[in-house]
Amino acid sequence: TRYSGDWSSDVYRSTWCPFSLSTETIPSKRTRATMNALENQTSALLFGGREGYRFLGDKYCDDLFLFDATRTEWFPVRPRSNLMPAPRAGHVSELINGRQLFVHGGFDDGACFYNDTWLFDVVSCQWTRTPYPNEVSPSARESHASVSLGGSVLIYGGSGESGQLYNDVWVYDTSSLRWAGQPRC
Repeated sequence: TRYSGDWSSDVYRSTWCPFSLSTETIPSKRTRATMNALENQTSALLFGGREGYRFLGDKYCDDLFLFDATRTEWFPVRPRSNLMPAPRAGHVSELINGRQLFVHGGFDDGACFYNDTWLFDVVSCQWTRTPYPNEVSPSARESHASVSLGGSVLIYGGSGESGQLYNDVWVYDTSSLRWAGQPRC
C-alpha cells in the first residue's frame, strides 16, 4: 500500500506509522532538503531543497520551516533580515553550538554549485555568513555527507561542477567558526 502524507517512526517497535498534521501550513513537496533536530529534541528545522523535476520548471528553495513534533505542526520561520543563502538543494546541514544551523554547499539546477557556509541562529532568527569567507574551504559541491562530532562538523565527498566526485574530508571548527582544513592521516 502506498500512502501520501507524513509518517512517524517508532524506533522501539521498529515500525512506521502514518499520522495527521494538525496544521494547514506545510512545506511544499521537495527533494534534497535537509532537516535537523533542535536541542530540545521535540522540534526540527527544514531548509532548502528542490520542488519539481529538472527541466520541467523545478524551483529551488531557500525557506525554513520548524516542525513541532509535540503538536504535529509546521511553522514557517521568517528570518529577520534579507541576508540569507541563495536557494539550493543537495547541501548539508547540522545543528551546532545548541542554537545555530550550519549549512554548506549545494547547487541550483546544476548551473551554480556553492562552496559557501552559512549559520542560522534559531534564537535571533538571523542568517550570517561564516565570518571568514576568503579562507581555505572545501570546493563547491553538492550531495556530500556531514556529521557533527564534538566541537566540529565533518563533511565528506560529494560531486562538483564538472561531475567530479570527491573523497575528501573537511573539518569545520564550531567554536572558532572556521574551516580547520583537512585532517592529516
